[in-house]
Amino acid sequence: MVVELNRLKRGLADLEQDCDSAIKAIQAFIEDATVGQYQVFEMSAVAYSVTYLCQHEEYSMREYALHGLNHILKFLSESREKEEVKTLVE
Repeated sequence: MVVELNRLKRGLADLEQDCDSAIKAIQAFIEDATVGQYQVFEMSAVAYSVTYLCQHEEYSMREYALHGLNHILKFLSESREKEEVKTLVE
């Protein structure tokens, strides 16, 4: 998941982030039914990557990253099982 969020396109002169891959990864994350089984460090890595994408120069990437971040925060706020998650949300 994190690899797909941070995949780079190979260009001639420079490296550019692959927005299509990142959008597909966010979509897969949102549709993933096993999100409840993610560990705190896995959720933190995904949240960090998605938060980084919120500052992307392309509008569609920023909007989709914001949608993914809202999904992550909703999941974290609904999770009442782990004290670490409550502290992370606050």
